[in-house]
Formats: sequence, structure tokens, C-alpha cells
Amino acid sequence: MEGGDSGTTVLVGPSGNVWPVDLIQQDDGLFFNNGWVSFVKDHCLETGDSLVFRYDADLHFIVQVFDESSCDKEASYNTDCSQEATDLYNLALKKRDRGNSVLGNEKT
Repeated sequence: MEGGDSGTTVLVGPSGNVWPVDLIQQDDGLFFNNGWVSFVKDHCLETGDSLVFRYDADLHFIVQVFDESSCDKEASYNTDCSQEATDLYNLALKKRDRGNSVLGNEKT
């Protein structure tokens, strides 16, 4: 990510479902904000779990979830988004089609 991008990101969990999460710049770092708590709760994240984020461009991340034994966390494959992520994601895609994307400026 160049230039410390911030805005609405899309996290794609192991289930393939999407979570819109705000990415904010604060001091020297970037942090997940609104929507992050839903992602954590929906994936039953606990102390000792590990996440691997693959940045896929346009504020889009593919997330892998591992338990404390470094194995895939089974529960993360069967989770649904507790927020209305599908509606928000579809809205973001419509905005992208108009060239005003919260996911990036690239047109499909």
C-alpha cells in the first residue's frame, strides 16, 4: 500500500464472505476501525490466534485465520458477516462502476 491509504476496506474471510472495515491513519500507523469488532466477533478470534492479510489492491484484503496451534481455524470457514456487509459491498461496487469507488479508482 503506497501513500498510507485510508478509507473503507474490504476484508474477505476464509468463508469467502466480506466485511467492510474502515482503515484509518493515526500517528505513524494504519489501523482497522469501524467494522473490525464485527470481523473479530464473527470469526471468534481469541488470544493466540494469528491472522495473515494479503493485500489484493484497492483496499481489498484476503484474510487467513489460524488458531494457536498454527492450523486453519475451522470456525472461520463457517462464519457469516453479522453486519450487512453484502449490501455495503454491493454499494461499493456500484460506486466503483461510476468511478467513485471506496474500494479504489479502477473500473471493471
